[in-house]
Amino acid sequence: GFSEDVIEVPSTQDEEILAIHGILDRFAQIEPRKAEVVKLRYFVGMTIEETAEALGISTPTAKRDWMFARAWLFRELKRDE
Repeated sequence: GFSEDVIEVPSTQDEEILAIHGILDRFAQIEPRKAEVVKLRYFVGMTIEETAEALGISTPTAKRDWMFARAWLFRELKRDE
């Protein structure tokens, strides 16, 4: 039946995704473009090149944004624990 097709996701993962969303919302208020880079990379699964193209920025800028954003988000996740 249909229920067999549903993959059980551990609640910790749900909480982590919710935490990331919350932190990303805060980040978007400070660094909107960098937050878009994270959304396209993390949630859409785009490459750095695709992300750069989608946002109309250079690949090196997208890479810098991605590294900055990851460091910021990681620090915030640790702080929230």
